[in-house]
Amino acid sequence: MAFIVKTVKTVRNNWKKSLAAGVAVYFVGRFAARKYNEDLLRREFCKEAKKYGKVKIGVTDKPRRIIVFLNPASASGGAVKSFNKNAAPILHLAGIEVNVVKTEFEGQVKKFLTALEKHETNAVVVAGGDGTLLEAVTGFMRKDDMSFRQSVPLGVIPLGAMNRFARLLFGTDKDEVRMLLESAMAIVKGETKKVDVLGIQGEDGRTSFSLSGLQTGVYRDAEARKSKYWYFGPLKHRWTHVRTVMKEWPPVFKAKISYVLATDENTKPVYTSQIKKQSPAPQSKSWFSFLYKMKPAAPDPRYSEEEMDDSLDEEITEEVDTIEFCVNSSN
Repeated sequence: MAFIVKTVKTVRNNWKKSLAAGVAVYFVGRFAARKYNEDLLRREFCKEAKKYGKVKIGVTDKPRRIIVFLNPASASGGAVKSFNKNAAPILHLAGIEVNVVKTEFEGQVKKFLTALEKHETNAVVVAGGDGTLLEAVTGFMRKDDMSFRQSVPLGVIPLGAMNRFARLLFGTDKDEVRMLLESAMAIVKGETKKVDVLGIQGEDGRTSFSLSGLQTGVYRDAEARKSKYWYFGPLKHRWTHVRTVMKEWPPVFKAKISYVLATDENTKPVYTSQIKKQSPAPQSKSWFSFLYKMKPAAPDPRYSEEEMDDSLDEEITEEVDTIEFCVNSSN
């Protein structure tokens, strides 16, 4: 009883220090509980992935192979640590052969995909932000081999700051760790979903591609610069927008856009089959090669792609004068 009375008196006489200590204990406790729950979540996902790794395969069968393009600059430089802690264990426990390619410069993913053949991997995975993902999508769409993007799926492990497209796939109510674990497990299970790709043609004639949409204007520029004002702490978001408005008033975005209205005729898909010559797949040599020559494999007629009939399209050009300009896809 005397101890309790003494403790109450001490807290009452030093209430400022007691309050600070109580707040510190509260936040430390919340942090420890969150880390503990994250470890339990990782353990559950690893147990599920291990079941896939225990599945027996034939003697002549090969394990699944994937190529992971990992952007070390994502997540403010913590992408490698986050990938190795959350996604990599699940992929390895599932018995997947994982080949990690760390990107070193912008455009490296597109160049790599240009030389990549479909027999070299079962899937391509992007571990990074929206920029790395769009770079991979552009590399996919620019390949001459139509069957590559028909047969090789593209996986996403969100490690960026915004992860707009990943949140469309896995939901906006997921925390960072759960989203990483679910994205890795989706790759293990081989879950796929067809999505629309938005093509954006520049003045130089080159076409870039997007999944979630196109956004440009004052707000987009301010969001891109907010990391420069890190010394404002939690107020950096508000200060960025105030600084943008103070720098240029009124904040107006001007552009000229050309588009075609969607009709029942021009949105009707026309299927075109693969007509470009495919390079024959590498074949193993044996003593039968001296008796006869192997014929190169013919292009697979199963692969086809939807194209729209644009012969009757009427292009409309307009001047845009607005604060923010957005074009969203149907994903």
